[in-house]
Amino acid sequence: MNTLSLPSLSLRFLQHSSKVEDNQKANQKLKAELLTRGLNVIDGYGVSKDGKWREDSFFTYPIDKETSLKLCCAFSQNAVVYVSFDGLPELLLNPDIT
Repeated sequence: MNTLSLPSLSLRFLQHSSKVEDNQKANQKLKAELLTRGLNVIDGYGVSKDGKWREDSFFTYPIDKETSLKLCCAFSQNAVVYVSFDGLPELLLNPDIT
């Protein structure tokens, strides 16, 4: 059985604001943009090992590396994880954030 692997993007919205409401609004804007582009979006989240920290994210496909980095910059994210056709993840850092 052959499977098709599509390039994808895992987006975790990393804003400088610590307010939960601000991050939720920013996530809604990001998700709307992804859907407007006709991309498939799956809601996700990251959790620290101790369970004290949780942050929402998106798994989005199909998307190319260039668009992934442009969205990272446009939405002031620190980084995104891009997954290529071969299934290898790559951390793309926002060049505008030092």
